[in-house]
Amino acid sequence: MALWRANMCELLCDESGQGNPGTAFIVGLFSLLGVMFGQRLEDLLAQLPLTDDIKDALLCGRGVYAEVLACVCAYGDENWSKVSFTNLMPGHISAIYLRAMCRADQSMGGLYVADAGMVEQT
Repeated sequence: MALWRANMCELLCDESGQGNPGTAFIVGLFSLLGVMFGQRLEDLLAQLPLTDDIKDALLCGRGVYAEVLACVCAYGDENWSKVSFTNLMPGHISAIYLRAMCRADQSMGGLYVADAGMVEQT
């Protein structure tokens, strides 16, 4: 899930021309850091040398990276009324979702199938 979020955040920034795609990737990846380590996100981020815009997005929900993460989370939650980011049309965001899923799948060695909605392969 974190890898999918990271890829989708990166692709949304890249396609829209808003923000730095690499920074967006970090925001998406680290958005689930607290869950992954079973600790408060605030405590984990305090130990990392991150820029203020990353911390603002993850801890305060401010800035362009918070907006892109909100879009990604809304898409993941199927909250369609909140799926939007800058000038991108809904169909474009859906195409980005599929590309992000494919990238995450490739990075994980094919554990999931993007077009099957993250169903494990057997």
